[in-house]
Order: sequence, then structure tokens, then C-alpha cells
Amino acid sequence: MVKIGDKIRITSDNETYNKWRWKTWTVSHIAMNREQHPGYDSGVGGSLIDCEGLPVSLYEYEYDIVSESPKKKNKGWREKADHTGKAPRHRIASISKELKSMGRHQTIKSPSDPTYSKEWSGVSYAPHAKGKHCPDCGENLHKEAGSFYCPKCDNYKRPSEGY
Repeated sequence: MVKIGDKIRITSDNETYNKWRWKTWTVSHIAMNREQHPGYDSGVGGSLIDCEGLPVSLYEYEYDIVSESPKKKNKGWREKADHTGKAPRHRIASISKELKSMGRHQTIKSPSDPTYSKEWSGVSYAPHAKGKHCPDCGENLHKEAGSFYCPKCDNYKRPSEGY
């Protein structure tokens, strides 16, 4: 669905549009009925758009969206990034810390253990259970579906509060 600010290009083979066909136009108005645009034809249906500098209106089947309007920026680290597009150092450290708590972890489970899996032992994408530690190794526990998992021991545990 086209939005105001989107860039479009005329695709209709109507000869009337020949001199405007290869340009990119910015959508400035969208009409869905005759009250919103005097030239709207309900028999055609869909939306009828106007573009900045384009003296004709277009129906949905007469154009393609070339690029969508820029979305409102989320005020995050990307806005604060330097000219290289990299995140500030403090954000990189924060991201690294978050990633260390997720994914593959070093495990002490022996490969000879029948429950050991080379692919899955020590893997957890669940968040840390704050303040919960493994009573056997002291590792931060991960909260998985209401239980606590120790990736280092590769087993579900009852947490100890103050290891």
C-alpha cells in the first residue's frame, strides 16, 4: 500500500504519461473516494494518488513503488554512530555483554556422558535469571520455560540465591 512520501515510477503504457514515465515522483496525496479527489472513479477502485510536480493523478495499476518513505527514526545508537556507521564503544561493550549471555557456552559435561550432545550441550538463547546461580559451578542460570538451566553443567538446576 502506497503512503505519502513514497517514491513511485509510472508503469502504465498510456501515451499521455510518456514525458513523465522515467522520472521518480514523490506521493503527496492519496484518495480512496470522490470526496477526497474530484477525479476519483469508483469503478476503477483502489487508491488515486497525486505526486509533487506531476500534473496527472495515477491509480494503483499505473505505477510501482520505487522506495518507501523514510520511517521515523528510532532514537538509538544508530543516530549516535560516527561517520563510519559504527556504534559507539559503550554500546558495543553492552551488545557484547548481552551476546555472551546467549548462544553457545563452555560446558563441563563430558562427551562420554550419555546426555551430552556436541551440537546442543551448553547452548542457551534464553535470558539470564537475574541473581540465580548454579549451586554446583556458580554459573549464572538461564530462565527457560519456567525452569532454570545451567549451560556450563548442561543441566536444569535449582538456583542458589547468593553463590
